[in-house]
Amino acid sequence: MYHSSKTMQYIFILLLLLALPLLSHAQSKQASIDEILQATGINKLITASPKLALAALKQSAFAVEDPEVNSQLNAAFKRAFTEESIKQSISSQLHQSIPSSLANNYLSLLADPIWQKLSKMERASSNPANAQEMMAFAENIQRQSAADSRVALIERLDQANRTSEFSIELQLAFFRSVFKAINPIMDSDMKIDEEELSKMQDEVRKSISSDINKHVQLSYLYAFRNVDDVELESYVQLSESTSNRDSNLQLTKAIINAIDRAASRAAREMEKSN
Repeated sequence: MYHSSKTMQYIFILLLLLALPLLSHAQSKQASIDEILQATGINKLITASPKLALAALKQSAFAVEDPEVNSQLNAAFKRAFTEESIKQSISSQLHQSIPSSLANNYLSLLADPIWQKLSKMERASSNPANAQEMMAFAENIQRQSAADSRVALIERLDQANRTSEFSIELQLAFFRSVFKAINPIMDSDMKIDEEELSKMQDEVRKSISSDINKHVQLSYLYAFRNVDDVELESYVQLSESTSNRDSNLQLTKAIINAIDRAASRAAREMEKSN
């Protein structure tokens, strides 16, 4: 009995020692994910998510005329779409979907001097303080189109970074969230099934895709207006790298899934309250 107990103690200690490298690895990977969320600006999107969700709900408030039900929907959305839950959902999925090697390669890419310089310009293009200058730039572009070589680079950049695609998917995710939450309280003959919701999404996609593509192209043209084609080509090539494409895909999935999960939480709450 004594030997058996002592043996179990040794085994337990050995297991603890074996677990230490795994724990260190997990902490290191989580630190990398946190750094990615900060460096890419996703943390800002996470912060804005509750307001974006409520804005989507407000735009669709006509679907429910009862003020009390609208109040319940708002409360459900506020509880479902919190910064903490959205960030936790994104981090958890990235922890499972992004290998440590990919996370480290992506962080190296984000630290590249060319990437840092041009991504800073890219972020500056969405600064509200630059709105008037961008409008003047847009008017000038209408009078004198950008060179074909520049447009081709911008299109490659958009595809590599999934900028237009992500903007569309983000809007569709918030669109879905409203109908998911409203569906449980609708009369049976008014409920929207998955097939019908899919068709509605396709229609929304068709209606917004062109405008979003044009806006993204204009934003890129404005952001890199003082950058020559050689330097922009270098940035595009970095964006077309496997590290960026693979990481971008996983980031997009994590964000959209986080919104869908929040919508499901709101729907469950509405179902319980009615």
